[in-house]
Amino acid sequence: MNWIFALAVVVHLFSLLAFQWGKSTALHFLFPISFILCAVPWPQRLELALIQGLMKGIAAGTAEIVTWLNVPALAVGNIILLPAGLVGVDEACSGVRSLQSMLMASLFLGELLGMRTWARFVLVSLGLILALFFNLVRTVVLVWIANTQGFSAFEKWHDPAGLSILCLSFLLLWIVAQGFRGTAKSKKRSESLSRLEPLPIPVIVGFSSWILFFVVGTELWYRRNETNLGSVRHLSIEWPRDVSRVSKVSISDTARRILLYDDAKCASWQDHSGVHWSFYSLIWKSGRTSTQSARIHRPENCLQGSGATLRGELGKTVVDVGGTPLVFRTYLFERNGLPLHVFYLIWEEGNRDLDPCALGQDWSGTSRLQRVWLGQRNLGQQSLEIVLFGTTSDEQARTILKEDLGKIVRIHS
Repeated sequence: MNWIFALAVVVHLFSLLAFQWGKSTALHFLFPISFILCAVPWPQRLELALIQGLMKGIAAGTAEIVTWLNVPALAVGNIILLPAGLVGVDEACSGVRSLQSMLMASLFLGELLGMRTWARFVLVSLGLILALFFNLVRTVVLVWIANTQGFSAFEKWHDPAGLSILCLSFLLLWIVAQGFRGTAKSKKRSESLSRLEPLPIPVIVGFSSWILFFVVGTELWYRRNETNLGSVRHLSIEWPRDVSRVSKVSISDTARRILLYDDAKCASWQDHSGVHWSFYSLIWKSGRTSTQSARIHRPENCLQGSGATLRGELGKTVVDVGGTPLVFRTYLFERNGLPLHVFYLIWEEGNRDLDPCALGQDWSGTSRLQRVWLGQRNLGQQSLEIVLFGTTSDEQARTILKEDLGKIVRIHS
């Protein structure tokens, strides 16, 4: 939808230019008009897969290089194990931001200097290579600082190092771009701009009416349906009292900035059968980014990033809580050769109050269309992620969850 909206704006601007000054002028300015597409978010699944791959690749490459420098290091997921402690390669260090920045810069320089198509392709490719290379250099330097000077120095140099490699990448890209000046196209700009070929008025009116229709129509559709949510039910968390100790778990500031949640309750404990529980409950209040933010936090991303290996997704686990079935996605992970059984649920305001059988929680295109049809958007979200360690089998893990979850989770209006 982001791309549909952005492309509609591009087409609308193009049509207005063509109407006022002719199609030749509009074609001449097509690139700067389309340049706003650089700001449109990439598809979420593509971006998450890219970030996960970059984080693991940067961590593995950094560990290998610092080992050559006589610093013992081991990469586990996106975590680098050092004698001095652990260094996590998060989203900010993955290089995806540098990739986006260099892609935008190389496209801009290619148009500014009027390069030919092949030269622009070379410049874009070089920009992406520079982004990845200097991001690796930055991570290596920071890991070396953390091991030799301590983590206080690491925090001190983290942001300046990122800004430095970004400026250096831009500088080198600009120098290379100057070498492509001879590949500029020879254009008869004055002649092309002087030919006025306006688009027909019905075309302009059509583009304008379409934009107005889906902007106003979208608001009317959701405003008409948002009043039909009925009584919204929430999940409340009460830590178990029949265990010896419940340890509160804190979430790092970096993860908090990425997830953008409003509230969290996280803890770990060992139950009477010797099974270790890690329980995470994150809440996003209703708002423009609630749905997207909630779905960024998923076991496939977070646990694999912390060093666990996904062995597979198992069948769903249904737990009855107060007469309401909670359907958990179930995963089997492995860490240090030991199994982790993970249960994950997203509870959406209004979802199960309307039609619990028809609405899916699989984040597919079909489930999103179902919510559109029912007029649900930007609803509050709550995720439950439960990690059980110490169980002998999948069946035992499911049994323990079904027996004890009702003591922890309550459903209320």
